Amino acid sequence: VVELSKVSNIDVHLYYTVNNHNLIQDLLDINNANVHQHSLYTPKWIIRFLRYVKGLGEIYRRVLIHLYKGKMKNVDSFVVPTYNYLFLKKKFPKTKLVFCEHGISNRAYSFDQRITKFDLFFLTGLDEKKCREERNQVKKDNSKMVGFLKYDVVKNISVPQLFRNKNKSIIYNPHWEWNLTSFYKFGIQILEYFSQEKKYNLIFAPHSSSLYVRNFLAKKKLAKYSAHSNIIIDFGSERGNDMTYTKYADLYLGDVSSQSLEFLFIKPRPMLFLDAHELENDKINRPISWDLGDVINSVDNLEHTIDKAFASFNNDYLSIQKSRSEDCN
Repeated sequence: VVELSKVSNIDVHLYYTVNNHNLIQDLLDINNANVHQHSLYTPKWIIRFLRYVKGLGEIYRRVLIHLYKGKMKNVDSFVVPTYNYLFLKKKFPKTKLVFCEHGISNRAYSFDQRITKFDLFFLTGLDEKKCREERNQVKKDNSKMVGFLKYDVVKNISVPQLFRNKNKSIIYNPHWEWNLTSFYKFGIQILEYFSQEKKYNLIFAPHSSSLYVRNFLAKKKLAKYSAHSNIIIDFGSERGNDMTYTKYADLYLGDVSSQSLEFLFIKPRPMLFLDAHELENDKINRPISWDLGDVINSVDNLEHTIDKAFASFNNDYLSIQKSRSEDCN
C-alpha cells in the first residue's frame, strides 16, 4: 500500500475496520503514504464478540464486504493477506487478486495449493521459492520476489523501554491452533517460572486469534501474571502488531508461528522451539524455523535451557541465522 501510493498513475484505497484505525493511521503517517482510507464501520461490541467465537470473524468479513460492495466494484486489484479472501474471485470476477502473506512462510499451511488461485503472490526469499517450486506452485508470471514487506512499513517505529530493569527479555509467542500450540502443555508452567524467578523478563504475547484469548475466564486467569514487574501480558495491542516486541526481545520462545522468522529478520538472536505435538520428525509439518534454534519438549529446567541458548548461540546458530536472514533481504 505504501509503495503503491507513491506511483503517480495508481489510485490506492485501503479498507479496514475501526478497531485498526489508530495503527493504520500511525503507519501511514510514518511512511508518508497518500492513500484513500475507508473505515468499515463495526460497533465495538461486535468486535469484542467476534474474538470469542471461532469462525465468526470470517463470516462477518464476508458480510462487511457485501455491505460495501458498491464502493469496491470499480477496484482493478485487491491485495489481501490470507487464503480466505479467495471468495472475492466470485464476488468480483473481473478483479485481479494479489496475495501478500501476513507473515513469512514457515509451515505446511503456508504452502497450501490455494496459492495458485491468486493472480499474483509475493515471495519473501529463496527458501520459500524452493518450497513452492517443489509443489509446482510457481509458474511463469504468478509470483514476485519482494523480501519481507511488513518490516519495511514498521522499521521506523521507535521501541520504548518496556521494563525497569536491565535483564534480558524473552518473548513467548504460542500459536493459536489447539493441535499446534505449545500453550496448553507448557504455557502455565512457563508463566509460573517467570513469576517466581526474576533473572529474565517475559513478554507473553499470544497470537491475537488464540483460543485461550477467546476464553474470557482463561484470559482473566492469565492476566494476573502481569502484576509481576518482569512480566508483560499482551492479548492483542498495537505493540503486538507493529513488531515492538520482536524488536525488543533478546530471545524468542515459541512453537510453529512464523513470528519466529520475523524475529530473525530484525537481527539474529537465540531461539527456542517447544515441540508439544511431536513435530520434530514430521517431514511435512515441521516448521522451517526449527533449524534456527534448539527444539525442546520439556520446560522442567527452563532457566538452564535459556542460559544454554544464550551461551551457545554464537557457535551453534549465528551463522545459520545470518544465512537465513539474508535470504529475506
